[in-house]
Formats: sequence, C-alpha cells, structure tokens
Amino acid sequence: MIKFIKKFNEKLIFLYTIIVSIIILNTNVAFATDLINNPITEGAKKMLQDGLKLVMILATLATPFFIALFQFKKKASDDEMEGKQYDKKTKAVIFCYIIIMSASVIVSIVASYFNISASA
Repeated sequence: MIKFIKKFNEKLIFLYTIIVSIIILNTNVAFATDLINNPITEGAKKMLQDGLKLVMILATLATPFFIALFQFKKKASDDEMEGKQYDKKTKAVIFCYIIIMSASVIVSIVASYFNISASA
C-alpha cells in the first residue's frame, strides 16, 4: 500500500510539473510601453487625478469644520480629560489634512519614478 501511494505521488508530481510548465510556456508577454500607452491606463491616470482633486477639495472644506467642532466641544466639556481628547482629535485632523494635501506630491513623485506624466 505504501509503495502504491509513493508511486501515485510521484506520478502526481510529474503531472503537476507538466501542467505548470505548459501554463508558463503559453503566457502572453506584455511590455511596459504597451501598458503605458494603453487607453485603460490613460483613463486610470485621469481618474486618479480627478479623484485626488475631489478629495483635496473635500478635505479643505471639512478640516475647518472639524477643528471648530472639536474646539467647541472642548470648551463645552466639563472634564479636563475630555478636553485633552479633543485636542488629540484636532491634531489628528490637522495631520490628516497635511497628508491629504501631500498626496498630490506623492503621486507626482511616483509617476515621475515610473516615467508617467501625471500632474495632479
């Protein structure tokens, strides 16, 4: 019984090796220049730029609102610990705003690294 299992496993490994070899040999090759000039890639770049602009506009509108809200809640709170929590939340909002505004620069750096002309 053990010999049968060993022979069966050897045949299975051989069969899997042949199947993987066939799959690897029948793959299509795509070059990077084909992907950069592809209409889908161009559309994705434009969609990324438009989405980034929308997020930046929404962040510009929402940041002062949340800062004012947290500072108002801080003034209205009776507990000193609550005030510290609202200060932390205010700092987090400011930090997120800085990250969102830096996103366009990050996208530009990544795009220039891959030689894609994307300006957000």
